[in-house]
Amino acid sequence: MTHGCSSIDEILVIHSSLRATFHSGLTKAIALRLHQHLQLARFVKDNQDGLASVIHSYLDKPLHGVIEEWSKDESITDQVYLEKYTFRAALGGVPEIPKILELKWDHIFYTGNGRVAHIIAIAAARHLTPLTLELGGKSPVIVDATADIELAATMRDE
Repeated sequence: MTHGCSSIDEILVIHSSLRATFHSGLTKAIALRLHQHLQLARFVKDNQDGLASVIHSYLDKPLHGVIEEWSKDESITDQVYLEKYTFRAALGGVPEIPKILELKWDHIFYTGNGRVAHIIAIAAARHLTPLTLELGGKSPVIVDATADIELAATMRDE
């Protein structure tokens, strides 16, 4: 598989398959959930050098310094770590986005620019779909229940 947009037909199959898996109750099984977490940990461990390189490139170089390298097509292996029936990604461009947004999703995660985020937020609101928008921040973090929220809100990368 190379980087590129999923066809609308592929997106419809992915959506239908994931919803069927969820509604089957399969994803409630503790054993499967633990396995998925272990697989994510294995992915991070197996790819730590590449992930560190990308993070270093992103944080220490201007985007124009890495855009050519990041834009090259490359072969990737699909579904090595997580089961295809529980986790999928659909890559869509301008032609695919309207169809993707017509579908009912359980959660939408979008990273990108604010103009497109606005369109996605409106579409998510139509279905009352929970939405996570990451709009190009350099230092995303997860603030959990144990964090000092006031302190976390004032911290930033200098």
